[in-house]
Amino acid sequence: MKTFVIISVIILNTISVGAGLAYQLENVTLEDWAVPWQQDWAYSALDHFVTKGYLPGHSYRERPITEKEFAEAVELIIKNIPPTRWDKLDRYYLSRLSELFNIPIPETDSSLHPKTSGYIPGYLLVGEDQGFKYHIGGSLGGGGMLTRKDSKKDTWFAELGLYGGVALGERIVLHDQIRVRRVFKDAPGPYDFPAEMLTASQDWAGFLPAIEQAYANMDFKYFTLELGRDQLLWGPGYRSALLISLNQPSLDFFRLRTHFGRISFESFVSAIDPPSDTYLSGHRISFRITDRASLSASEVIIFAEQGLLLQYFNPIIPYYVLQWNQKDQDNILWSLDGEYRPFDGLRVYGEFLIDDFQYESNPPGAPNKLGLTVGGQYLPSFLPGLDLRLEYSRVNRYTYTHIFERNRYLNRDRCIGFWMGPDADQLYAELSYFFAPWLQPSLYYDRQRKGEGRITETWQEGIDADGLPFPSGIVQTTDAFGVTFSGEPMLWRMDYYLGLRLEKTRNLGNVAGVNQKLLKLYAMLRFNL
Repeated sequence: MKTFVIISVIILNTISVGAGLAYQLENVTLEDWAVPWQQDWAYSALDHFVTKGYLPGHSYRERPITEKEFAEAVELIIKNIPPTRWDKLDRYYLSRLSELFNIPIPETDSSLHPKTSGYIPGYLLVGEDQGFKYHIGGSLGGGGMLTRKDSKKDTWFAELGLYGGVALGERIVLHDQIRVRRVFKDAPGPYDFPAEMLTASQDWAGFLPAIEQAYANMDFKYFTLELGRDQLLWGPGYRSALLISLNQPSLDFFRLRTHFGRISFESFVSAIDPPSDTYLSGHRISFRITDRASLSASEVIIFAEQGLLLQYFNPIIPYYVLQWNQKDQDNILWSLDGEYRPFDGLRVYGEFLIDDFQYESNPPGAPNKLGLTVGGQYLPSFLPGLDLRLEYSRVNRYTYTHIFERNRYLNRDRCIGFWMGPDADQLYAELSYFFAPWLQPSLYYDRQRKGEGRITETWQEGIDADGLPFPSGIVQTTDAFGVTFSGEPMLWRMDYYLGLRLEKTRNLGNVAGVNQKLLKLYAMLRFNL
């Protein structure tokens, strides 16, 4: 059995705040410089191949997934899809993934290959010594955000990241990642920072740390165990996840995953907000109904105890039955999500969230705490490289709330589910096109509405929740149009991101008559050393 040792890698980044895709090229985790729900390029590549039908019967709705699963997906595409069917974006994604996971692929157009497009996976040194394989690398860049309104507001900040790991044989992997960011000018808004940094209790001379990953992953024949800290995402949404999203900080958890034919199962137990002895536990089962359709059901519970309850450690026991029998006041949520590919190139999906449903009208007027996401991705075969996305999400008022403050659906004051919280909806449309590795423009429209409901409130008897409009009260409404440009200039180890966002907000802060117009400019340039 081979033993691999991966030496820590130092990355120096100065990063922009953006409204569209933000690249993170060195690994397969989330980079949330501006939009905490956004996927990174590797997961976008998987979505692309699933939608095109290159991975029939596969759906990657529980994330993160292991490097082994990424490698198996690439090998499956290479085995089943002849290179004559690959378009330029297929070749680009496959080249990057094959380079990242060291998988040989058939000869492709050299202009799309990572070595000539400028992309090498962040490595300065790769070698092997006495059975140990190692790599070292990094990057250096710069960027910022300029906001124009009544008075200008500019933001510039730098980031230092460290990551590394050790693979013991082919089944055990240890991984660690830390980032430190320094703001040089005006502090940006809350969603311009990773959740891990926002929840830091203190800074040092303006430096904010974020330990986003620190885990041991053990891969056995029938199941995988993960112990430590990592980011978790459940559901098919592109911009929104309703049950477990990346809006929250990384979780410290014990996670079990297993696959049996067309059925996969996942369970975890996590500590959240450690000083309050609050925990989050969940399990999820997924069915591949056909090669074109899948369905998943999930249940999670937040509970606060002086010590972890072993009953919620049981991965297959229904939490609702336990809570009902013991008359506990823990907070249980469910979700049902699925996706369907009617033909190659089109994928539609949805997620339905249930926090509380009043099957009895006692007490009268109690709210139905529900949420919904529907969306789709279209990759037209007549124009390779074009990607169309449309998604709508809505969460009712009082969803995620709880009568006891300790059981609210929060992880260190960040909503674990939908990033906008309750009493809100979002409509998002995006059109992007892959001209070449160095030029990938996109256009988008983003409409957000936020009512007066907050996750910190509780429903009071006497309020007819069903009679409230949606969104409720004075509604803050934001309409935004944006254009982005990103890519990797050929013959350079460099990637860039440029963005322009024009937004108009009415009733800012849910105050009637307070309106605002903003023009935001984003820029990022990074050199992979």
